[in-house]
Amino acid sequence: MPEGFCVKISNMKYISLGNICWPNRSRKNLIIAGAGLFVLLILVVWLLLTFGNVKTDVNFLTVNHGPKFFSVLDGLPVTSTEAQTPGVVAVMIDNFPVARPQYGLAQAKVVYEVPVEGGLTRFMAMFDRGTNIARVGPVRSARPYFLDWQAEYGKPLYMHSGGSPEALSLIKKSDYFDANEFYFGQYYWRTSDSYAPHNLFTSSELWNKLALKFSTTTIVWSGRKFDNNAPASSSPASSVLIKYNSGYHIGWKFDSSQSVYERLLNNVLYSDASSEIINANNVVIQYVKIRSLDEVDRKEIVTIGSGSARVLRDGRIIYAQWQKDATESRTIFSDLNGEEIKFKPGVTWIQIVPWEVVVEVIN
Repeated sequence: MPEGFCVKISNMKYISLGNICWPNRSRKNLIIAGAGLFVLLILVVWLLLTFGNVKTDVNFLTVNHGPKFFSVLDGLPVTSTEAQTPGVVAVMIDNFPVARPQYGLAQAKVVYEVPVEGGLTRFMAMFDRGTNIARVGPVRSARPYFLDWQAEYGKPLYMHSGGSPEALSLIKKSDYFDANEFYFGQYYWRTSDSYAPHNLFTSSELWNKLALKFSTTTIVWSGRKFDNNAPASSSPASSVLIKYNSGYHIGWKFDSSQSVYERLLNNVLYSDASSEIINANNVVIQYVKIRSLDEVDRKEIVTIGSGSARVLRDGRIIYAQWQKDATESRTIFSDLNGEEIKFKPGVTWIQIVPWEVVVEVIN
């Protein structure tokens, strides 16, 4: 058919548009239809541009606007500025064989394991006060060196049952938030399934009630530096073994599937009373000077000053130095280049180790 040629069928009139013929019922209707199509096209373009921008904005917020607030206690995300500096509870926890398995250790954010009398070790577990824990303990007595470490976390509620003469004297002279069971017995309880002093416990419900007696104001304090990426200044370390004495061979073995170190006691995986294996994202070996003071074997431990350390994270070990300038000062761990070490967000265990104790590192 020639270009522009149209056939008239019945009484309908046609117009030619190139090689296409259109019914010409009304030129006016055709103009209206064309205008409507133009408006529709404009609307489609506007919708694409509008929703395209929204999608871009959403993706931008998702990718670039992650958590804004992080706890100074463990480096993990929190929901508000206030939650960045949590109230801390420090609980002295028994590590005598009959005290095992302990309650609450798996929920602590930071744990210190420290030699005490008779070749034993004792724990000081640091908790976010807002953590919900039904039972923590057994709770044991205070020692002076623990006071120096707990002071690094603002003003924790320090929970213990009695203490050495030196520790009690220091507490009496200080303004610590001291929660000695001797004076605040209603915030602890004893069980009948063990014998004293290995049967004393507390809970988050009780310590929150007690905390209101001391202060409702958040104490601002600075925590460690955290980073998800392992530092370059490190070497492989799949496990470490600390030989405190024949009954206290403490191991930490890296589980690459979970990216955590699992705790062992005398080559056996160590669980708390909930049957949860104790693990840590960071394990610190802090070498200190320790000497026995008397026939009871009370210890003098150098907490203020400097010394050698090892920091394990992500299956790697960092050879380090520690420094603490004053009681309230934070212990800073630095690599051999003098750069402060960044810890992995999560749980940290600090093993206080005398110089003479054998420590084996397996790559």
